[in-house]
Amino acid sequence: MASWKKVLVSGSAGEFSSVTASVGLRVGNNQTISTTQAVLTGSFTGSFVGDGSGLTGVSSSFPSTEAVSLMPTNRIFVGTGSNNNTPSYITYTNFLTDLAGSNLVVENSDELGLNTTISGLVSVTSTTFTGAGDAGSNNIGFLGTASWAASASQAISSSFSTTASYALNAGGGTLIISASTIGGQGGGSASINLTNALIVSGTLNEIEVSVNDSTRTLQIGLPNNVTIGGNLSVTGTTTTVSASSLIVTDKFIVLSSGSNTRNDGGIIVQSSTLPAATGSGFGFILDGAQNITAPRWGVTSSLSPTANDLTTPDEYMVSAKRASGAPSQAVAPTYGGSTKGYGNIYIDDVTGDIWIYSEQ
Repeated sequence: MASWKKVLVSGSAGEFSSVTASVGLRVGNNQTISTTQAVLTGSFTGSFVGDGSGLTGVSSSFPSTEAVSLMPTNRIFVGTGSNNNTPSYITYTNFLTDLAGSNLVVENSDELGLNTTISGLVSVTSTTFTGAGDAGSNNIGFLGTASWAASASQAISSSFSTTASYALNAGGGTLIISASTIGGQGGGSASINLTNALIVSGTLNEIEVSVNDSTRTLQIGLPNNVTIGGNLSVTGTTTTVSASSLIVTDKFIVLSSGSNTRNDGGIIVQSSTLPAATGSGFGFILDGAQNITAPRWGVTSSLSPTANDLTTPDEYMVSAKRASGAPSQAVAPTYGGSTKGYGNIYIDDVTGDIWIYSEQ
């Protein structure tokens, strides 16, 4: 019976009636349950319950990576409590604060410097000390000057002139034929009357008219590039377009126009010069006539351009539906239905869980 089957993806909860592994079941990278091994081995991370009694072969080693430059938020692990057996930590900044005392100060949260006021000094000795005092005070200050000048001048100028003149003259030839008839009913003679004129002229990009004076020939035809301002209706059975590219401005193309029922149809790319009846094209088709209630798009590799009804496609295109919650087993896919909807996908847009429609 066809039904929706849940696909196990990263982060989703698996739904299994049973799990069978012929060799072993791997959990993570290093944790394995096998037929000859009833315990988990390898590396473990996370929380463990119990006092650790019965564990053997547990060892530890001092870290081998040296931290050259400490950050304010780096942690230093210490033991606290009456017996210093309570694991605790102190941040690097707080460690510097405790270390500084009264004459040092923590600067930039990660280094020590001298405080502005030094207390408890008994004597200060120096071989060289140079400074300049402010007038009227006992403070020692340092005078320094720095001057610099930065200047930049630039000019970007460009002048140009572009002059283009052209004349486009196009028009059709003009033929003037003047004629009048003389004589009575039932016959007579005719002569040319120059007072009545017939003018034949062309239209740019629509009709071309040319006159050959030597052969006295009037030629009316279409130019190489034709513009049709209104609608173009072709009533024949076959329309052939010999062009390397077909450009269609409209957003939609209607196939099987005028049909009142669902039927087969699509696009065929010819791949062989074999007779059309043998099937000589790759097709992207709608399998409609074969499945009236729920048509489905598919592809085939041997389709005749003159075919009226298609055979079953080689393979079907997969559609994906998004909705909230798990799919109802009573609702088959929109495309293909319960008989040809296999392979279509349903996605729960809340949890991200995925189901695929299967015939079994």
